[in-house]
Amino acid sequence: MSLTPLSNTIELVERSIFHSIRLELVDKGYLPDITLFPDTDQGVIDYNNALKAIATIQGYVIEIFNNSSPHAKNMQRVPRIVFVPGQFLPGSLGGSPDRQYTVNNSDPLKPGFFQASIQPPQTSDFNFEIYLLAKEARQIRIMLSVIALALPKRGYIPLYNEADKKIFIRQISYRSQPDATYGVNEHIYMYQVQDIFETEPQIMGRLIAPISEITVDTQIGDNPDDTLTTIIP
Repeated sequence: MSLTPLSNTIELVERSIFHSIRLELVDKGYLPDITLFPDTDQGVIDYNNALKAIATIQGYVIEIFNNSSPHAKNMQRVPRIVFVPGQFLPGSLGGSPDRQYTVNNSDPLKPGFFQASIQPPQTSDFNFEIYLLAKEARQIRIMLSVIALALPKRGYIPLYNEADKKIFIRQISYRSQPDATYGVNEHIYMYQVQDIFETEPQIMGRLIAPISEITVDTQIGDNPDDTLTTIIP
């Protein structure tokens, strides 16, 4: 049985990508800020009314969808942006095989104790796709501009919950799938989040108590009491 906790890397990456696109849509006036609406029946009503108000002003709204059912994605509603998570593949960097010591955060009864751990032996690359669907060229141009601001072709985006920490992404491919039956243009861009640790560091052994005092033998002659003890605050 492993002592290593489950990682939340997948959630961090997916939410950060989604959040980056959502913020640009809100900033450019094509989507209401969902964080301003409470998760209640009235909140849902108010959010839908905000969607209608934007559609009246802009002519349409641009919604973004992530992992959800086809019904939730409003399959017939365009324009829209759909974020489709992919798979983790081997990265190009390796973790340090040396033990690292961090302050204990798992046991509140042992403050100041340390935990030894070892990083995973290899990083991973996370692939994902962004689908842009629209019936008009001007809508596609707007969405391309939004994506260009939210996801650089090669650069960093902040984590959704810690803006001072960032992940590195790059665009790696593009394809289009026009649907003549419904008159929808579908542009698909593939990106890669490079060299992230898919798992948490491996926990090594039990918590280590901090040093509280150091005793040095200063005996010069035959006196066994010639010692010096330093108390560490």
